[in-house]
This record gives sequence, structure tokens and C-alpha cells, in this order.
Amino acid sequence: MIVANDDQHKQDSYNGPTVRPPEPAARRRRSFSPLPDYEASEAQYRKSLTVDRKRSWHQSKTWRTILFLLLTYTFLTIVVGVPIIVTQLRNRQHDDGFPLTDPDLLANQFASSGPGITYTNDLPCNSWNETKLNLAPLLYTATLDMQLPLTGDISIRSNATLDETPATKLSGNLLVEYDPNLNSDSAFISVSLHTSTLALREATRVCYSYDGPDRGISIFFPNDMTDDDLIDMDIRVVFPQSTTPTIIPNFNVFLPMFTQNIQDLTKINFGSVNIDGSFRTINVTNIQAPCITVKNMIGDIMGVFNASETLILDTLKGIVDASITLVKPIYRTTPTKFLLDTGDESINAKISLVSPASDNSLLSSPHFFGTINNFNAPVTVTFTQPNSSPAIPVRVTIQNSLAATDVVMDQKFEGSFVAQTRLGRVSIDQSDGNSMINPFASDTPRTIVYKEDSAPSRRSGWISGGKEPPNSQSRVEIYSSLGPIGLHFGPT
Repeated sequence: MIVANDDQHKQDSYNGPTVRPPEPAARRRRSFSPLPDYEASEAQYRKSLTVDRKRSWHQSKTWRTILFLLLTYTFLTIVVGVPIIVTQLRNRQHDDGFPLTDPDLLANQFASSGPGITYTNDLPCNSWNETKLNLAPLLYTATLDMQLPLTGDISIRSNATLDETPATKLSGNLLVEYDPNLNSDSAFISVSLHTSTLALREATRVCYSYDGPDRGISIFFPNDMTDDDLIDMDIRVVFPQSTTPTIIPNFNVFLPMFTQNIQDLTKINFGSVNIDGSFRTINVTNIQAPCITVKNMIGDIMGVFNASETLILDTLKGIVDASITLVKPIYRTTPTKFLLDTGDESINAKISLVSPASDNSLLSSPHFFGTINNFNAPVTVTFTQPNSSPAIPVRVTIQNSLAATDVVMDQKFEGSFVAQTRLGRVSIDQSDGNSMINPFASDTPRTIVYKEDSAPSRRSGWISGGKEPPNSQSRVEIYSSLGPIGLHFGPT
């Protein structure tokens, strides 16, 4: 063991300062990082908040979506909502409590002549008078003739429809006429069939019946026609000068693929006439019956019609061009009704109202009750009354949407009126100033009186030679969505 002596302790001692001075701080290196430091980042964040507050509202994705939805809603409201609103306005109950819609007006349908006929084995068919082979283009021909006594219904029908039969494969013509030089108690019907193949001629069935609801001709075309198949058919119906007065209860025609020409049949007494087509024209020279219904899907309806109970001219996309005489018989207590309806083509009608009723019965109720509908094409209608007829109460509602509507009521009209359009303008005028003669007081001219709710897009009021006409008298209502309306009172 080594023990330090006192001298060694003295040598190890240190008498100077014992605290070491601090070393100089190292110089900070310059950072090469692409990210900003804390102070710069905070400054950029505060700046972005200020820019967002100043950004325009339409630059926001949420607001752009809301704006698009609003524009879509506005467009749908104009295209869909406005016609619905106009329809609701038209169907409102009026202050006189007289509804201007009649659900029974379309009830005049014909069951036996409508679609859906079916072939039954008990029907005689294809009793051809002659079959022969032609040169071209339709090689195979067959003809059939029959006489049908004028003692019941007469129907000319086929099973062809646009859904099952191509329009390019099947065509036909119907001619119905009256022969004053033919004296008989039977109608003469002839059918001429032309086909491109023998198998097609044999597959087409022309059946006939002398009694029952299908009395007449029923034609069944094949549904499995190929691209090369062609069928053409001509049907002729001749009504004679009957030796004894007869009434045909129902004359029914259902030929969708045929062009139909009805000649002057005013010499024939019909109880009801029902004509149905599809996309080809129905042309009526002149026909008269208590009830007349003409329907076409796409084709036009043209002609002269005389009805005393109901008249319906109805097509979806065809023209309605008609000269109409409506008669209110003195023995009938209900009004004579009429309906003109289409969608994408014009309506042009001249309507003459005839009633032999006495003056005392005029204010009891309307003698004529009508509806005229269109959507995307002009409506031009003129109402007249013969000089020999007293002033006749009439109720008519006319509705359009996108095109102009022009209505003329002749000098005998006295009653109330409403003309309203959503976005168009309404014009009402009275021809020749106050020179028109009041039908009830010949020395008093008619004047127009407007109600307080009148505006550029709406006119309502009444026209009379004195005080406001009673509620049971005439009334005309015209509604449109976007098209202008013109209502004229005066000579036609």
C-alpha cells in the first residue's frame, strides 16, 4: 500500500478558476429543403383564407350544381308543368256551376269494328270468284264479291296493326260510294287481293258473315311476312238506291293500313258511323248520321260531316280539316256534343250550328257542347249560325299549348268568354265596331265588357246588347301555354 505524503497533496491542488468558459456557438447551416419554414407556412395559410373569402360564388362547385338544378327545374316547369296548369285551369268549376268537360263524350266507341278480331273456323273465307297469275310486280291475284242486305250492321275490318304489320309490306285502298242508278236492297262489296307469292295469297283470309256483330267483311293478314313479301288490297263498297226505306244501325270500318275514301253518303240513313285508320288519310266527301266517330293515329282526317248527337274527329299527329254541321233536334233534351283532337298538326274547322228550337227554350241550357284540343300546331275555328235559325246557346272549350289559336264567333253570339295564355298575348276584337245586330233586340248593338281580372295574357268578360247574359247562355273558353290567342266577335 502506498500512502501519499503531505507534499504530494500540495502538488495536486489547483488555485485557479474552476468554471470553463462556454465554447463559441456553431454557425447554422443554410437549409436546402423545398418546404417553407414555420413562419412562411403560417403566412401562406392566412393568405389563402383571404383569397377564398374573395372568390366569386359561381366558382364554387356546390353553387354550380344548385344553379344547374334550378335551370333544369325551370325548363321542366315550362315544358311539362305549364300544360298541366292550363289543363287544371280549364277544368275548374266555373262561377255558373256548369262543367265544361264531359267524360261521356268519348264513350261513343264501337266494339265490333275495333282491333282484336280473331279468326274462327266457322267463318266462310276465301270464296274467290277468280284467281290468276299476273306478270309483275304482284303476281298472284284473287277477287271476291258479295251482297249484304241493308237490314243490319255493316262492318269492314282487318287484323292488321302498325305493331305487327310493317307499313312497307301492306297497303290498301277503301272506296265507299252511293250509286243512284243501282236499285237494290243490298250493299255490294268487292275485294281484290294482290300478293307477291302464292303462299302469301293463301295465308291471307278474307272472311264474311251475314249476321251477328261482325256482319260484313273480316280480313286476316299473316303476321310472319318476310322482307320480300308484298300485299295490296282494294275494297269497294257500293250502297244502292234502296227500294224500301231502311236504316243501317252501324256502319263500322277498321282498316289501319288503308287509305280510306268515303264518297257522298247523305242519301243513306245511318244510325252511327265509325271509321278507324292508322297512318293513311281518311277523306270523307259528305256523310250524315246522328253519331259520327272518325279516328286516325298519324294520318289526316278531312271531309264534310253532319251530326245531331255526337261528332268525334280524333288523330294523334294528323291534320283535322273539316266542314261541320251540328244539329240540335227539337225532340232531344241533351246538347249535341263534338270533339276535335290532334297533337302535332293543324285544326281547321268551320262549324255551323243549327237548332229549330223556339226562342222560349233558348235560355234553358246550352244546345251545343264542344271541346277542341291541340298541342303543337295552329287552331283555326269559325262558328256560324244560319240566318233562319234563332240565336243558339253554345259552350265550347279550346285548348292549345305551343301554337296560335284563332277563334271566330259570328254576330249572333251573346255570352261570356275567357281567353288565357301563359306566356303569349290575347287579342279580342269586334268587327265593324258596334254595327252588329243584337239577336234578341235588333235595335241594340252588342258591346264587350271586360272583367277586372283582365291582363295582356288574359281577357275575360261578356258580350251582349244589354245586361250581362245569364249563366245558362253561351260561353267560350280558350286556353294556351305559350301560343297567342285571338278571339273575334262579328260576321264571318
